Amino acid sequence: MELKDKKIDEKFKKHGRVLSELKVSKVCLNCIEFEFWNEKYSFSPINLFAISFVIGIIGGAYGVGGGALLAPLIVAFFKLPVYTIAGATLFSTFVTSIIGVISYTALGYPPNLRIGLVLGFSGFIGIYIGSRLQKSIPERVIRIVLSIAVLILALRYISQYWW
Repeated sequence: MELKDKKIDEKFKKHGRVLSELKVSKVCLNCIEFEFWNEKYSFSPINLFAISFVIGIIGGAYGVGGGALLAPLIVAFFKLPVYTIAGATLFSTFVTSIIGVISYTALGYPPNLRIGLVLGFSGFIGIYIGSRLQKSIPERVIRIVLSIAVLILALRYISQYWW
């Protein structure tokens, strides 16, 4: 893990920005392989589906975007670069959010449109700024910040159980 992080950081320094193309080399039921920054990566779509399914249940129960939970898991367990998964997890959050609004409305819990618009607009601005900044930040820093955010969130949830 540490060696791969160093390789990615070296490539980041070399390229200066994320200006690489993702080239998919294999797609099948058991494996998807792609190349990014001349490094080969692969993952199991079945395992990703299973994790996404569980995250969808948790996200639906708590009303949180699944991408915020899914991104750290993909980075940690599948060892994929943050640059390659950010767009996909943001899009999955968008799609599941729409489905969540429809589902909750059908169950008799319509959203508060004012709060939703404020959160959506501020999230839109945050996504734009974050995607622009991501190109200038080494992946190691992104992973550390993401890890700290997940740990703080986990500690808050755990502390609420006792206090």
